[in-house]
Amino acid sequence: MVRLRRITKLGFLFLFLSVFWACPDEGNNLDLIITIENNSPDDIISYTYNSNPLDTSLIEKFPWYHIEDVIIKKNTQSKKAYSSELLRDLFANGGWEHYYLFNYDTVKNVQWNRIKEEYIVAKRIDFNNWEDMKICNFTITYP
Repeated sequence: MVRLRRITKLGFLFLFLSVFWACPDEGNNLDLIITIENNSPDDIISYTYNSNPLDTSLIEKFPWYHIEDVIIKKNTQSKKAYSSELLRDLFANGGWEHYYLFNYDTVKNVQWNRIKEEYIVAKRIDFNNWEDMKICNFTITYP
């Protein structure tokens, strides 16, 4: 019985270590923080999208499963980790990084098709090079 427990423990240890080391590091380290500052009296939500070539149209399907999880409360900020390597590659290949900011109440109360068709976006910021993001200190401000 003692031997079986030891084999079981070793098996779990082997499985854990295999999973831990089996996932290769593809150089996509999340080494960059991009901040969205909401300096308004309203709650907002953000959506990030990249395109190549430039395409600023809104996506067909509603992009959030739980809208409450992505709220940026009034006078607060949201920070997300990104891979600087992937962003630099996107820009080097002619791509764009888009940040869409929406009023939370609008998204909560208006059908996505109407938002998309009437382009009801509180603010959109587009970047196509690293230098512009750096000038902004990797911070998107609203309003």
